[in-house]
Amino acid sequence: MTDTSQHCIMVVNQSATTGTDITQALERANYRVAGPFKQCSDASDWLTGDTADGALLDMLLSDDTCFELARDLRTRGVPYLFHSTTTRWNGGSDVEEHVPPLNALLQAMSELIRNGANGTAE
Repeated sequence: MTDTSQHCIMVVNQSATTGTDITQALERANYRVAGPFKQCSDASDWLTGDTADGALLDMLLSDDTCFELARDLRTRGVPYLFHSTTTRWNGGSDVEEHVPPLNALLQAMSELIRNGANGTAE
């Protein structure tokens, strides 16, 4: 298992509840957490003065889809993982809500950090 105590994970999630759940799970696993940010613009602003070792990005946010943020993270060599709690089809109609299994997110983040930027999943 990777020593997580020195790794900072950026959490970007539109849902306050899910963002808090993910943040708490990461903190229990001894990660330091930046966020949760509810908007990509806030996460981008944070990156102007700080850095993360990895990021969990919600696919659908109110201000963006996080693809530009993902490109910025890739340029910086920060591995990231996309996830979503809401699936939207045909112009934004919510058709399904699903909270991602936190164990799976933690395991995936640990693997991404271990593999570095080459482990980035899209």
